[in-house]
Amino acid sequence: MKKYPDTINLDYLIKDSLPHPATLIRKDCFNNELYDTSLDIVADWKFFLLGIGKQSFKYHYVDEVISVFYYDGISSQQYNQISKERLKVIRQYFPNKLKLHYSYYPSKLQKNFSLAKKKMNSIIEKIKKNVD
Repeated sequence: MKKYPDTINLDYLIKDSLPHPATLIRKDCFNNELYDTSLDIVADWKFFLLGIGKQSFKYHYVDEVISVFYYDGISSQQYNQISKERLKVIRQYFPNKLKLHYSYYPSKLQKNFSLAKKKMNSIIEKIKKNVD
């Protein structure tokens, strides 16, 4: 299970993201048109990056599991497309942070995916035992 930090900064968001299925977002945060539907995979990441990095959205971490999901969806598998889309955003909004972007993909995603998949398989096995 992935642990998220108590505080978030721009450098963290350039290298990682928040789990959008487990985020609660105030309605008024969507009024500024930060959500970019032209991006195939990283629209949520860009929303968090610009919201927290440029619009000073507040972030509050709650140490509770409120969402469980597999890391086998398109946003965890298409490393090249993710990197390409993120690079476009970083070049446009944070060109001085390009080095952080290149040091992250795709090896870190693959490692996170493998660890999360093992954890999820373990959880599923425990659930199956309790159901039978």
